[in-house]
Amino acid sequence: MRARPLFVTLLLAAAPIAAIGVACGSSSTVTYGVDAGAVDSGGDAPSVDGATGDGAADGASSDAAVADAKVDAPVAFDGGTPFPDASSVDPDAAAVDAGPPAFLLQPGSYVEGAKLPCAFVASYCGGQNRSPAFTWNHVPAGTQSFALVFHDETVNTNHWVLYDIPANVTSLAEAVQRGTRTPAAPAGAFQTQPPASFGDPTFGYFGSCPVAGAVIHDYTFTLYAEPVVHLAGMTAASTVDQVAQAAAAAPLDSALSRTTVSPTDAVPGGACSTGG
Repeated sequence: MRARPLFVTLLLAAAPIAAIGVACGSSSTVTYGVDAGAVDSGGDAPSVDGATGDGAADGASSDAAVADAKVDAPVAFDGGTPFPDASSVDPDAAAVDAGPPAFLLQPGSYVEGAKLPCAFVASYCGGQNRSPAFTWNHVPAGTQSFALVFHDETVNTNHWVLYDIPANVTSLAEAVQRGTRTPAAPAGAFQTQPPASFGDPTFGYFGSCPVAGAVIHDYTFTLYAEPVVHLAGMTAASTVDQVAQAAAAAPLDSALSRTTVSPTDAVPGGACSTGG
């Protein structure tokens, strides 16, 4: 038996070798292998052990086997797609619902967060004691009435509450009528007297008047959207604090507006210089 040529031995030994690669854009390992079943063993090609044919035939047969070999398609070891879509955004995903817009109270007589003009400061501090104008929108569903509370945040004192404002009202004009529990406008609403310590038993708005020498006072107007037409249990004898507590007890929502007054701008027993 003739010895097998060296280059045939090398080719036969190299045939099972596989190339290992990593697919672009994927963490899966991909194998590129030689399909052993693709080697042509038909015709007059010699057997692997060289029992038939001569050396040249052996060499030609081996060359043909290598030429006929094919490369397998990439296959991910983890069974996944070797080239997955890098995008994490689902184009069919539903848009996030931000919900209804916030209930909003807007002052019409002063700049939000700025000084309260003299027209809305208490008469005792040189003002005109007129209630400010407001508008509101984005009213919560189910609202049956509104309550507006004027509060001194600095000394935690309620000045005035206008309540049982009808649900179809969305604005308030300046200078709500004073001297009566039931002002002409807004029709159907009620208002309180100021605290007894203020020394004025008149039903109606009582403007800001900081204590002389005190720090700047922060005031809020809070509008409550109520689920009832009338605040329960409120009468002419109810104090401003009682009505304010009832308004804040269980509203559907509330909206806030802020303003300030300095004791140097509105001097008790003196003049007002906040402007307006």
